[in-house]
Amino acid sequence: MLSLDESDLPTTCSCSTIRKRIISTSTDHGRSKVYLKDGIYDLFIKENIERVLSCGCHQCSEVDCAAPGLVDIILAEYRIILAILLHVGNTTLIHGFIARRFTDNFVLNNYLSEETIRAISDEAVQRGSISELDIDFAKQFFDRQSEFLLPELNFCPDTIKKLDLPAIQSLPVAEGHEIGSGSAAIVIEAQLFQGYHNLPEDDVAIKQYKGCSDSGYESDDEIMDDDWAVEHENHQHFKHEFILPIWGVVQHGKKIMTVAPLLKGSLSQQMKQECDLSIACIARNMVNIFDALNHMHFGVSGFYGYHFDVKPANILRNSSGEWFLADLGQAYFQPIHESPTAEKQPGSMDYAAPDGDIVDASYDMWAIGAVFLEVLVWSMGGTEYFQEFRRARCSRKGYRTVYDFHTEGETEVPELKAPVSLVIQSFDECGDPLVAGCAEVVRGLLEIQNNKRWTAAKAASHLRKLLENTPEEVPEALVETIEVPPISDIEDCTQMFDEFEAPSITVTSESSDNKPPAQN
Repeated sequence: MLSLDESDLPTTCSCSTIRKRIISTSTDHGRSKVYLKDGIYDLFIKENIERVLSCGCHQCSEVDCAAPGLVDIILAEYRIILAILLHVGNTTLIHGFIARRFTDNFVLNNYLSEETIRAISDEAVQRGSISELDIDFAKQFFDRQSEFLLPELNFCPDTIKKLDLPAIQSLPVAEGHEIGSGSAAIVIEAQLFQGYHNLPEDDVAIKQYKGCSDSGYESDDEIMDDDWAVEHENHQHFKHEFILPIWGVVQHGKKIMTVAPLLKGSLSQQMKQECDLSIACIARNMVNIFDALNHMHFGVSGFYGYHFDVKPANILRNSSGEWFLADLGQAYFQPIHESPTAEKQPGSMDYAAPDGDIVDASYDMWAIGAVFLEVLVWSMGGTEYFQEFRRARCSRKGYRTVYDFHTEGETEVPELKAPVSLVIQSFDECGDPLVAGCAEVVRGLLEIQNNKRWTAAKAASHLRKLLENTPEEVPEALVETIEVPPISDIEDCTQMFDEFEAPSITVTSESSDNKPPAQN
């Protein structure tokens, strides 16, 4: 990328001052500089355009100022073009861009090739309107495009079509730190430049998919390149108030990325800190997640659909504390005339159901049941107890599933692990009707036989009825104290938990200083 040293600029002509002011409007963009269109528009007012066109220096003297309405034409549609030409020292070519209707709006969305730029200068030389140009001009203008001509990201959420942009073109995006990662992609916090997009927010989350060059395995190239398309198509089918949407898809050279709302973080991140949520707040959020799953399972006209990767990392929260189901990369849908089952590898073994290879909507319900159980343990036992509970149910394979197998004859039969059964029983017997009701939902979701497992609609309905009978504020006299079962009491825990003592936990159905998100 070329650099313009202010010490090399002429100091006696009108255009030099404007050129210096262009440099002063630059914005840091990674290792380079960019010039945002609002700054250019503010600089190139009518008076300054007139100053440039009437400059008379050797770089400006051949501008045909007598062209009818030239100043007004540039003011209306060619201010960025004039800024680039002034920056590289060839304002005389403005007539060639006007003749071809290469307006600011056109070049912002259509990157000009070096050959096209050279053709404009060659035509001017052939007409004799200007003298021979520096042979490097076309390359200089071409290179400057990445600094001045940031594309507008105008997304259409209702279509799968992606914006395809050349790798050399700078995106109107200020990238922040990484906030998530997986086998197929990383997620970063980012800010879109104002005036370069049609989204409701400048702050977004960008999911950058690992392309074939990142996979390291040629056999994975096609799979890796299709990940974005699968997830985006799933989002077209599964639109719901509490399913995190994708706003758009951008292909920048070989890099493919999706743009989504930026939320506060995932449930898994929140569960690393002490819980500040009431049981009623948790229950209301679970109702919303159940509604989202019910929409995926039965709410899409003509299709069955499943998430297949329900876990705390894929439940995100906004600034109001509401939870959203996210990451449909593993999701699956099919027409209703086909069998409502699928042969699918689970997204996370920790939340996998004991259902074998052929699964259906009940697979998601087991996973959300395991998540609900963990949230209850975290909320009533605290972060330390929750981590002990997670380790206590680690199987011999290292998976923290909530089930294991016991042998009956020659058959391995799944059953809930002892830590899980004991904790659910303690919630059943705690004396708090809302906690006991939540435990009943968890028990229904963690039914070994998938044909008896609760549906999302049933779980949501049950919680709504419980919440209807839950006061907004619980009098102090009604607060229950629950002894969470010591991990050391569970027979299949390892020796490391023998001296762990569970705390006494104060449980309230609602707290006055923690207002939950409103129920639908």
